[in-house]
Amino acid sequence: MAALDGLRVALLEAHLTDEAAAEVRRFGGVPYCVPAVREARHLDLVGPFIDRLSTGRVSAAIFLTGVGATMLLEEASRLGRLEETAAALRGTIVACRGPKPIAVLRQHDVPVRAKMDAMIAALADYVELTAGLPD
Repeated sequence: MAALDGLRVALLEAHLTDEAAAEVRRFGGVPYCVPAVREARHLDLVGPFIDRLSTGRVSAAIFLTGVGATMLLEEASRLGRLEETAAALRGTIVACRGPKPIAVLRQHDVPVRAKMDAMIAALADYVELTAGLPD
């Protein structure tokens, strides 16, 4: 018996939709693809974010895309605050969803403490292991 047992699963992201839908089907679910996530530039918020980051008022930073990581660092550079931003990120817990933001951050020697791919894989293992168990 499949772990999702015919449940409909909403996939909200446009990136890798076909692959995600295939995984949902593999676990017995019915994918419902509704791309609802897109990158939006809010450059007016970068300066205040860097202020908070560099004064220790940000506990963790989660980067979902390489484009987002690149945008933050490019705008920090334009503001003359690239090294300040990179140094502050080095002192913060940084998590990334996949390899693209990790690659961007590595260029600035920012360590990534958590990789979302590993967390998602662990969740998939859990779903598979608990398939068929009574509620």
